[in-house]
Amino acid sequence: MKWLFLLLLIANLLFYGYSQFAEPTAAPDWRSREVNADKIKLISAEAPEPGKPGVDSAATATEPKPADAKPAEPTPAEAPAPLAAQDAANSCMVWKGLPERDLLRAKSKLKALKLANAPAEQLISDGPTKFWVYIPPRNTLAEAQRKGDELKGLKIDDYYVVNDGGKWQNAISLGIFSTREAADRRLESLRTVGVKSAVVRERGDGVHSATLSLSGISSEQKEKLQALAAEFKGTTLDDSRCSR
Repeated sequence: MKWLFLLLLIANLLFYGYSQFAEPTAAPDWRSREVNADKIKLISAEAPEPGKPGVDSAATATEPKPADAKPAEPTPAEAPAPLAAQDAANSCMVWKGLPERDLLRAKSKLKALKLANAPAEQLISDGPTKFWVYIPPRNTLAEAQRKGDELKGLKIDDYYVVNDGGKWQNAISLGIFSTREAADRRLESLRTVGVKSAVVRERGDGVHSATLSLSGISSEQKEKLQALAAEFKGTTLDDSRCSR
């Protein structure tokens, strides 16, 4: 038995000596096995406080609306106006150069067209003072026409009888001049051939032409307006931008 005891003692001594002098084994480096360790975030296991989004808040935010949900209906202000109404509201014209003597007749004919809006009227004077050679108004239109026949007998054809219903109704116009000298020369030539009733006056105190702005015009009314304007020589009818 002594030899068994000695054998175990020797074995223990050898193991002790080896453990004292052998190099210790390096501890394994677990960090080398980590992947994207800087992107890992710890999440608390506690329930989120009321009012704060939890882990599933993103999924809840992107959750689709029910299939039967109806889109919001537009308010009455957003509803587009009928196309015909838009065309009428945006169709405007301007009628220029209407002589004062023809203004009442033109406005009377416009009433027959039954436009959506009444015409806006702008009265225009001749500008700088002019000088009018004329025969004062006769009592009746027939008298004025007889006076015109007398002028024709004197070979004076450049005149017209005023018939606009205004203050100069039944007067006989013999010319409008830009200077007093030219008007006086005309007056002298008339007296030379026997016209004694003609006189000269300044003509800068009244309205002599008008412009009418028309709006709310349909396509059919536009054609009738063009035909109407053709009846008044020297006037123009043009498309215009509608005021807002």
